[in-house]
Amino acid sequence: MKPPLRQGIGARPIRVSEPGIARDLVTAFVPASPSEVGAAFVRGDIVWADGVAVEPHEYVQAGDVLWAFAAAPDEPEEPIRLEVVAQTDRWMVVDKPHGMATMPRGSHVASTVTVAARRQFGNDEIVAAHRLDGPTAGLILLTLGERWRRPYQMMFERRAVIKTYLAVANDSLAGFRRVELCLAKERGSLQTRVVAGEPNSITDISLVESHDGLGLYRIHPLTGRTHQIRVTMAHLGAPIMGDVLYPWAVAESDFEDNADGFPLQLLAAELTFIDPVDGHQVTMMSRRVLASWQ
Repeated sequence: MKPPLRQGIGARPIRVSEPGIARDLVTAFVPASPSEVGAAFVRGDIVWADGVAVEPHEYVQAGDVLWAFAAAPDEPEEPIRLEVVAQTDRWMVVDKPHGMATMPRGSHVASTVTVAARRQFGNDEIVAAHRLDGPTAGLILLTLGERWRRPYQMMFERRAVIKTYLAVANDSLAGFRRVELCLAKERGSLQTRVVAGEPNSITDISLVESHDGLGLYRIHPLTGRTHQIRVTMAHLGAPIMGDVLYPWAVAESDFEDNADGFPLQLLAAELTFIDPVDGHQVTMMSRRVLASWQ
């Protein structure tokens, strides 16, 4: 059992291993000054699983679990408004901007699609059915109730969703090609690497248009490895424009200059699937355009 969310954000557990006074246990678990911990109790940020505030001098037993709410490190100055592409009573699809994480984690909490949607639509049961990289813009399917999470998340896990991306890179990859690679991401590393071994990723790539040395590509990932499209394009010699993790510019100076420049030119442009609940075919398209291809 967990306490209700606050402003779309959950609390983290503090598991008590030894009995003692609540304030002392919280201070040991959350490194902070005594005044900060005291203020957290005053605000009612330390609660039991039922949401009732814990008193600072309350005695707690070993095995108890307290829950701590913390201020979001990325609280926006103005409410975030997500664009809805399609919606039913079970799910909605929103058009995510570049630079926005899908789910709350670490320093990305309030300014994520999940929390922003919970706040915008007043529904704490909203969760994302799949993940989309923060730098990538485009379509994300959100489920609107706990009962709908599993069927739609499983749809993505089974690769039953056709996902189409658009990307801008140099135009060296003419025509159509299916690329099979072995990809690996080591713990602690931000990058996925191409390694020797049995292929575990499949990506279909087609050059749609080209001009002035740049190409617009339509890309279908048939598997779901981390950064699959980005690392595959870079491996083929056509890194995606604006990608600072798999640099689209070879020169070190260009890599540094682009760090705060225009966003990654990768868009989750289309989703197609058979709805696992009503059996209807659904196709949705992003309304966004890539800045470098307008």
